[in-house]
Amino acid sequence: MIERHLHYFTIVAEEEHFQRAANRLSITQSALSRRIQQLEHELGFELFERTGRGVKLTPAGDAFYRRTRVIMQDLDRAVDHARRIRHGNCGTVVMGINPSAASSSLAIRFLQNFRRDHPDIDLQLRSMYSEEQLPAILSEAVDFGLVYLFSKSDQLEYTHVSTDELVLMIDASHELASKPRLELADISELEFIWPRRSQSPIISDWLIAAFANANLSPRICMEVDNAESVANLIAVGIGAGFAMRFQIGHLPDNVVVREVEGLSLKCELALARRLGVDMPVWPHIISSLEDARRG
Repeated sequence: MIERHLHYFTIVAEEEHFQRAANRLSITQSALSRRIQQLEHELGFELFERTGRGVKLTPAGDAFYRRTRVIMQDLDRAVDHARRIRHGNCGTVVMGINPSAASSSLAIRFLQNFRRDHPDIDLQLRSMYSEEQLPAILSEAVDFGLVYLFSKSDQLEYTHVSTDELVLMIDASHELASKPRLELADISELEFIWPRRSQSPIISDWLIAAFANANLSPRICMEVDNAESVANLIAVGIGAGFAMRFQIGHLPDNVVVREVEGLSLKCELALARRLGVDMPVWPHIISSLEDARRG
């Protein structure tokens, strides 16, 4: 009873006149009077006293009105906040992001656009390899992710971002660095700084298989966790290495990138989220991605 009649009470308190309040509420004066009487009966005290020109709050009614205004304002804010969340305009969203893909210029523009255009949405990033993101998305530890699609799950839906390719990094002074065309056999005698399998099992296994299919075996001198480490080691004269093109940022001056025929690993970079899940913020995410594509 109290909750249903609060709005009527506040309008009468503001107007200090039943007829004006009734007009504002688009109900009859008698209907409004009954609601106020019902509210007073429920509360156990009078809210208004009659005056020559209308009504005024009793001391108890005035105290009740002051608290009621706070309650109504809080309720309005709560409703507005809930609506903004429902329409994806505020709240918290957790995104998994492959550390290699994070260096993609397109991914950087996408994140910059989203943060600029939706400052009320708290976008929290979790650095996770693509293989780690699938269970994290399905368990709702993250809401969506930026992943390399080495494999797909029928429990997720994907939005294409870009296509990446595997390339060779080598010392610029090496004779193979200036050879017009490189094949797998040309690089078979190099010593390789290899992607650590525990961090990049799919790329590591794919490279091993590619060499094996050509009846070759790569000479691995060490394993490292990321493309930056590969480039830095090559720069000081240790071996050669592989990376997805997006992994490569600012290379040391004496390190160059080459494509190798027979190592045509191309991989799609995509946004992934749980299939069929209502995600109000998703249209804003896609909009920011499309803006990033346009530069």
